[in-house]
Amino acid sequence: MDCGGGWHLSSIVKGSQVIYGWVEKGSKKGHQLVTKSPNVEDIDINFLDTHSLPSSLDNTSFRECRRFFMLPDGKFAFNYIKNIGKDTYGREGALLSHFIIFDFENLKHIGKNFDLIDTLYLKGINSVSDLLKFKIGNDFLALPEINMEVEEEGLKKFPEGTTKEMIFPLLLSMFSGKKKLVLRKNDISDATETLTSLENLFPGAI
Repeated sequence: MDCGGGWHLSSIVKGSQVIYGWVEKGSKKGHQLVTKSPNVEDIDINFLDTHSLPSSLDNTSFRECRRFFMLPDGKFAFNYIKNIGKDTYGREGALLSHFIIFDFENLKHIGKNFDLIDTLYLKGINSVSDLLKFKIGNDFLALPEINMEVEEEGLKKFPEGTTKEMIFPLLLSMFSGKKKLVLRKNDISDATETLTSLENLFPGAI
């Protein structure tokens, strides 16, 4: 309820987060898993370990980017990568890679309002020393789970009946920088139905 006495419908969106960056953990120094929310599954961490950074990345000239993945357990992972300057050896190109993870039911509350996800990224981390703020003694603090209140009024929602299978290829296309999504199906009736659904989700993406 607001101060004027009016009621606003809102939802609590729940998610998880994972951070990779240049840190020293035990005998290992370099880009690695820093910390995560407790509820992130091992199968997803194994996947993220191999996808925390794009392949063939020029660390020194790179500045920032955003990516998207579907994880092995079916959750959606949104990724923000940022150059945070020098590592502890004084070399340029240390990187932060922050993943925000939602299941489909929680993502539906956000809908097409991906600017809300962007507000969750830890853009205030600007150096390797900033990553050490997560460290207490020899251990890194676990990241809190995401509990974000989202006001329903004015949100761009997914159309009724939208499925995970419809959303995934479209998000993958959007976050890979492609302007158009090409859809191939054997059954013309299935293809028409899917195309119509996707056009309703993001007009002009097909």
